[in-house]
This record gives sequence, C-alpha cells and structure tokens, in this order.
Amino acid sequence: MEQNTAPPAVEFGAHDAKHFPERSSSLICKQNKRANKMCAAQEQQPYEPEDQSQRISDGQGSANQTDEEKSAYAVAADLPDGGVVGWVQCVAAFLLVLDGFGFITAFGVFQTIYVERLGKPLQTISWIGSMQIFLLFLLGTISGRAIDAGYFRITLVIGFVFQVGGIFGASFSKTYWQVLLSQGIATGIGNGMHFTALVWLVSQYFSKRRGLALGISSCGAPIGAVIFTLMAKQMIRSASVEWTLRAMGFLVLFNSVIVFIIARPKPASRASAPLLDLPAFKELPYLLFTIGMFFTLLGAYFAYYYVPQFGKKQLKLNDDEALTILLIMSAVGVTGRLIPPYIADRSIKPLRTLVVSIFLSSINLYAWPGVKSQPGLIVWVIAYAFTVNAVQTLFTASMGEVTSDMSKLGVRIGMVFTVISFACLAGPPIGGALVDMAGGNFLYAQMFAGSTMLVGGFLVALAKVKQSGLDGFFRISHEA
Repeated sequence: MEQNTAPPAVEFGAHDAKHFPERSSSLICKQNKRANKMCAAQEQQPYEPEDQSQRISDGQGSANQTDEEKSAYAVAADLPDGGVVGWVQCVAAFLLVLDGFGFITAFGVFQTIYVERLGKPLQTISWIGSMQIFLLFLLGTISGRAIDAGYFRITLVIGFVFQVGGIFGASFSKTYWQVLLSQGIATGIGNGMHFTALVWLVSQYFSKRRGLALGISSCGAPIGAVIFTLMAKQMIRSASVEWTLRAMGFLVLFNSVIVFIIARPKPASRASAPLLDLPAFKELPYLLFTIGMFFTLLGAYFAYYYVPQFGKKQLKLNDDEALTILLIMSAVGVTGRLIPPYIADRSIKPLRTLVVSIFLSSINLYAWPGVKSQPGLIVWVIAYAFTVNAVQTLFTASMGEVTSDMSKLGVRIGMVFTVISFACLAGPPIGGALVDMAGGNFLYAQMFAGSTMLVGGFLVALAKVKQSGLDGFFRISHEA
C-alpha cells in the first residue's frame, strides 16, 4: 500500500474520494507508450480528479512489475466500496469526529463560563480553545506518519488516554493553568492523535463512494457540537460545570470503546517517506493557497468561540438563550458540510466553491455588527454557520487543484495543516484581545475576522487564477 505521509484532512469533502491512491495511476501509466506520454503531461498539469475504478480497468500490470507495484495494484483493486464492514468503519470515523471536533466546536459554552469563574479576560481564556485546534492540526501530520507505519491501534489508544484524561482533568481543575493543561493541551494532543485515523479508516474501504462516506463522517463535528451544547444547557444549571464535564468525559469514553472494538484497519507496510516537500512552495498556486488558508482560518473560528459572549454582553441574553444560539449555529453546520461539496462535485469543482464560501463568510462577519436583536442573531448564525462549515469541508478537497505532483499530495496537505495550525492558535486570542481593548465592544474583533477572511479569499482566488488562468477561473465548468 502506498504511504501517505499526512492525513487527507479532518474537514474533508466530496472530492477527497478521488485522490487515493495516486501511485496506482502512475503504475498503470507504465503499461504502454501512450500511457507514459500521459504521465509526462500530467506532471506539468494541475490535478484533475478521475474515477478510481477507471484507473484500475485501464490495465492489469506488466510482467516486470516489482512486488511493491503489484501491491499497489492489489490495494487499489481490493477496495470494496462499502459493504457492512466499510460502513461500520464510517460509523467509527463519525464517532471520532464527534468526540474531537464536536467537543472543540462547543468550546463557546465554556468560554463564557471560564471568563466568569476564573476571572481572566477573554483573550486569555481563548488560548484554551485555540490550543485544542492548534494541536489537532499540528499533530495530525505526525500521527499520520505513525498510522502509515502500521501503528494504528497504538496511536488510537494514546489519543484516547489524552482525550478522555484531559476532559476529566478539566472537571477537577480550579485554576486557569490547570484548565489550559487539561482541556487545552491534553485534549488537543488526544484529538491530534486521532486526526488521521478517521479519514484513513474510511479511505481503506471506499472508492467511488468515498466522498459520500467521508461527508457523512464529517457531520460528526456539528452533530457533536449540538450534543455537547445540549448537555451543557441541561446540566450546568441542574448539576454543575464539573459534573457536566464528567458526563461529557463518560460519553467520549463510551464512544472510544466502541471505536476501538469496531475499527478494522487493513494491514499497512512500515515504509518511510519524507515529512516535508519544501520545493512545493516554489509552485505559486500552492504557495498562494497556503497563505490564503492561513488568513482564512485566522478569523474563521472567532464567531464560534464568542457568539455566546456577544449575545450576553451586547444583546443581554441569559445563559439559556446564549446556548440556544450556539446550538443553532452548530446544527446548521451539517448543511454546510453536505450541500456545497455536493455542488462542487457536480459542477464548479472544490476550489471555486471554496473561494465563494470564503467571500460569503467574510461578508457575514462584516454584517455581524448590524445584529441588534436575538432574532437577528439567529438569522446571522444560520448564514455564517453554513458558509464557514463549507470552508472547513472544502479546503482540503481543493488542494489537489494547486499541486502538480500528486504522488506528494499527502505530504503537501500535511504542510498546509502545519501552517494553518498557527492561525488557529492565534486567531481567537487576537479577537479576544481586541474585544478587551475596546472595553467589551466586539466591533474591532468582528472587523479583524472579516478582513482576514477577505484577504484569504483573494489569495485563494489568485491561486486558482494562477492554476487555470483568468478565463479558466470564470469558466463555470467541472472540467476547468
């Protein structure tokens, strides 16, 4: 099996189905002279997705193939495209996303609570939530290497220990540093260890329907956020914050046991591969895309962390009303993760759809200061949640369009994750600092978030222009 040095992505979209395994395509091209010419041409062309089954049917391999090449054929041809075992792996991936991104997305519940209980300013509390996302993306590359090397279950168990231990540790924490170490760093490490596993499992069992399977699995993030927000809404008042966290910890523990039991990874070889591909940054489309996504995600998570606080401070909502807003925001995310990727798959491709989603998210953030009532806030979170979830789902699916060497796609995805992890770490605290600097007014932070996403959108759009030309950018066709 060909090794992928980094995970395809947690925020995965419909087009991820068509990126695996790229090496099988190059092997088939060795069959005859015509195929060799095609391969040579593809090295100079941006990636265009193609059907996995077509690659396999083009040839059965030559007699002088090495054992490694024959193994690549076997892996590609053996994909069952679902089945009972395959859909069970989809369930396992869904639970991993639910426990990981779902818990992180619901951090807005604790943001308000910790500001009041720990007596710290918003920017300080924000480091707890941003640390979780930072470690998730940063460690995703490392855990991906471990899983590729055959250490799937060891990686899974290490992640479970840190994730569950961090949540339970937070329930006993009394100071800011204790909460940061437990809920911020420990759970972040746990989620980072799981980051690759959820995509890796599904990718082994699906070919044509991999996009559907990954899309269903990714819905664990908004659904998990809804579940954890509902738990907080019902339990914090009737019980306590401590027992709310413990209940969440028991839920994550229960799901972890299920995942460990039902996960059935296929054997992986222990071959090594490079962790970095620095020459990739010499390719202008890839470089612009990477910088653009840094600016995009610098502002993307601000609203998720600060909407409850905005509702309470600016609109005078009570705790239940503020949590209801976050609940609506999380639930709408399901539509944002399914509809835009479907449109991209059927018509205009992921990168164009991503550009549109980023610009719409930026417009929504610029419109946020105009929200003056609870109904207005509900309308706003519905609009923003739809577009920003589309961004999170589409950006990894778009990377195939801005790289010329698809045999290194996994490495290049990992490098983008490393870069954007620092944006996820810094974005929410910067927003919190701007709120504190303005004496509790959110205007500066809202403009900061909207502006960073606007800059990111222009850079990602420019990456598409460099990839296909200006005419190609406006040619609304799946082939362009």
